[in-house]
Amino acid sequence: GSFHHRLIWRLRRRGYPGVTALTALEVLLLLGAPRVLQTALAGAPARAQVPQMVGPTLLASPRLFRHAKQARIPIDVFTVNDPQRARMFAEQGVDGIMTDVPRLVAAALASGS
Repeated sequence: GSFHHRLIWRLRRRGYPGVTALTALEVLLLLGAPRVLQTALAGAPARAQVPQMVGPTLLASPRLFRHAKQARIPIDVFTVNDPQRARMFAEQGVDGIMTDVPRLVAAALASGS
């Protein structure tokens, strides 16, 4: 998430009804303790929006996707400009793909190649 966790948590506590992105701290919880995160969210609508990589480390991984599904948190990956990689993420169960080349990615997803 691009906002500081305290700001997002304050919005949620005040009853903000909209969907908020997970903060960076919450993405770490999603990786290591998805049930703890699910409890902490207490039903507040949230969505994980994560980059493919953090430095040299692949963040958008099947493990992260599994944990998101277990915690019932939709997950989006950004910025995916390689059509084959977008297809791989779709096959692994991501809910959304953000790209700078939507026509290429949409064509790859539609054609299955």
